Amino acid sequence: MNIMLKQIELIQRIDQLIRLHATGSPMELAAKLKISKTKLYRTLFIMKQLNAPVEFDTSSQQYYYAESVKFICGFYSNKNPVNQMYTMVENMNKKTFNFFYPVPKNETGVLYYCTRST
Repeated sequence: MNIMLKQIELIQRIDQLIRLHATGSPMELAAKLKISKTKLYRTLFIMKQLNAPVEFDTSSQQYYYAESVKFICGFYSNKNPVNQMYTMVENMNKKTFNFFYPVPKNETGVLYYCTRST
């Protein structure tokens, strides 16, 4: 599998565990994800570079979001031009984009994007 796809899946899984308040300590979270603590810290660093407000609460030994956010990755058909896609997702999230990366259309005419929204 593509390295980038694996990274996105890992971020999605971490996001899910944070939302469920089920991360535990860094060592526990790394074990749940079947990755090293080093890889966990690298991935959390990437999430923070994408403006994810990830923090760690030492009293509960859990990662949490300091503010309400959503991580979205998906595919969208070319039935909606890119400018309509911006409007559609912006209206859905009621916030601006921090990261939007269109990939060249393939034969099925899909665009891929990732965004963090509040």
